[in-house]
Amino acid sequence: MELENIKKSWEELNKKLDKTEIVNQQLIKEMIVQRSQTAQEKLFKMFMLIAAVIPILMITFPFMYEEIKIGQRPMMNIATEILLSYVLFTQIKLLHYIHQMDIRQRDVTEIAYCTLMFRKWFKVRIMTGMPLALLFIAFYMFELHTTTDILKEKSFWITLIILMPIVFYTCILKFRSTFRSLKIIEKSITDIKELKKQA
Repeated sequence: MELENIKKSWEELNKKLDKTEIVNQQLIKEMIVQRSQTAQEKLFKMFMLIAAVIPILMITFPFMYEEIKIGQRPMMNIATEILLSYVLFTQIKLLHYIHQMDIRQRDVTEIAYCTLMFRKWFKVRIMTGMPLALLFIAFYMFELHTTTDILKEKSFWITLIILMPIVFYTCILKFRSTFRSLKIIEKSITDIKELKKQA
């Protein structure tokens, strides 16, 4: 009789432990999902802000040339619009992959594919965008040199010297933030795979 009571108590204890294990796994999974979603939302907001600014720049740049007394330069306008259109296209492509990284709506293999594609497109943008930007700056400087005397003014060079480190530092911060968020999402994918193996 006593042995039967001990067996029943043991079985009840095992059931409670199993339930506790399931609850613990669900809590861990929820924490991983929350961490991944926070990183994905942060990434999406950052890239969405840039995507929203680009069309504004595309509209205002020709007027800015007039405002800073460079005048309307058709070749400058075309070069600026081409560069900004390229940045906007790649930005929309990257936003598409960020949107697909929603861990609550997608399978981990789909998210892993999206992170891989995001990395690929981000690399393509850097590898092609940097030479394009340098070409644009060279063309821009040549156009200024041949059509205006602005390059002879000290204020232009002082402004350039002040702006270049700010732009460079902002780009570095953006890259670091982007890859930090991406690593969090990738780690979450690995953690969820591990949880599935344990279950």
